[in-house]
Amino acid sequence: MADVVCRRRPAGCRSEGAADQPLRRQSFEAAAAVAGQGVAILKPEFYADEVALGRLIQPFDLLASDGSDYWLAYPEARRNTRKIRAFREFMRKTMPTFRD
Repeated sequence: MADVVCRRRPAGCRSEGAADQPLRRQSFEAAAAVAGQGVAILKPEFYADEVALGRLIQPFDLLASDGSDYWLAYPEARRNTRKIRAFREFMRKTMPTFRD
């Protein structure tokens, strides 16, 4: 089984079509905002570099959640493989809210 990152709770973890991929839509919204085409509601952890470089601004300290989470899923036997350990460490460093 391949390593998978899902946007749903574990019980709902499944392959999703393009129309149901908020991250893909969010990248289009971010690109439009960076290009000066409007505003976007984005997940701050994904766009920290753009904010730091001044390409995007966060005008309010207000953060909201729809209750959805991202899950890193993999076979238990592969938990300590080099690639999975490296990815978990990357997530810890780049996303302060990442927990495992």
